[in-house]
Amino acid sequence: MKKTLLAALTLLAAASSAPALDFTFDGKTNGAFSFTGAPAVPPAGIALAGATAAKISPFSGETVAPGVFEVPFRVARRAPLTAQEREAEALFILGKMETVYSHLENKQKLFGFSYAAVKEQFLSRVRAAGSDSEYRAALREFIKLFSDPHLSAAFYDGGSQPQPPQPPAVTNTLTEDGILITRVSRLTGEPEEFEKGFGESLELAKNARALVVDMRGNHGGNDGYTRSYISLLIDKPIPAGRVTIKISSETLARYGELEEDPENPGWTPFLRGVIQPRGDSPFKGPVAMLIDGGCVSSCEGSAVMFKFSGIARLYGETTMGSSGYPVTIQLPHSSGAVRIPTWIQIQPDGNPIEDHGVEPHVPTASREALDRALLDIRAYLN
Repeated sequence: MKKTLLAALTLLAAASSAPALDFTFDGKTNGAFSFTGAPAVPPAGIALAGATAAKISPFSGETVAPGVFEVPFRVARRAPLTAQEREAEALFILGKMETVYSHLENKQKLFGFSYAAVKEQFLSRVRAAGSDSEYRAALREFIKLFSDPHLSAAFYDGGSQPQPPQPPAVTNTLTEDGILITRVSRLTGEPEEFEKGFGESLELAKNARALVVDMRGNHGGNDGYTRSYISLLIDKPIPAGRVTIKISSETLARYGELEEDPENPGWTPFLRGVIQPRGDSPFKGPVAMLIDGGCVSSCEGSAVMFKFSGIARLYGETTMGSSGYPVTIQLPHSSGAVRIPTWIQIQPDGNPIEDHGVEPHVPTASREALDRALLDIRAYLN
């Protein structure tokens, strides 16, 4: 299995000339993980259903964690904006919200507010702002109303900020009684790091009696890594849910072409994903996955895979409930950018990820999830 994983993780993204997402992908398409330029192209493993599949192949999921958002359009510090520039930029952001934001209608229904009303309140605050800091504060308060970690704004004021050291992406521990605990702390990083960690997990799994995949507190990144991993654990296809994309100039630039749903203008038809097994030695022991409210974005996509795999039981707390595969849009006057979600992702049971999350099979306090999973596994094995 390790050799298969290595091959999957080291193929070059150049195998696909069109930008791709990392939610589903055609089983015959070669691809690789890349965190620069176009969205990542994951290794083969998922087949799409629907006419749009041919135009968006491979098709993918989250590739950037909500908490990881650096301004990609760094320019020299600009002079303070004029009042006219602040208002023009606010109107630009509102225009993008209305044409790009996939959760706009659902957020209003869920939280019981009128977008038209909060739009006018925001513009009033911007017009009254006497400085860039007051304008940015108004923007932050406006964005906060939507309670969406993927909806955000960032500004570059010069200089650089050192990043704290990150824990290893994947670590493995084998208990004395043969239970393998694979801890996945993040889904951001280079392919080689995941090849090493997941490769070790797959090697240890050959002689392990049970497997626990711990993704508590994982803020996401690229769920193509976990998709490649689980495809080597299963022996039959598993559902990956479905998505619909809001069609805009930004998503057309990302995909090149999108089929419009005649029954829902402005959106693509729902695209269904299936993860295909790719290994020759599927794992036969019990599998548990640990999740909590700190599991966000691609971590939640990973939780969906395991929950509906038919081989795993989920322990812990409901995940945060945030999905959207956002686009990053440069601001016209500030040295900064906004990031706006573009899709709606539905789990195989019909529940959305956004504002609902992935629910565990066994609700347990996060700090107690591992102990509870080990207790159940040992009772089953013995």
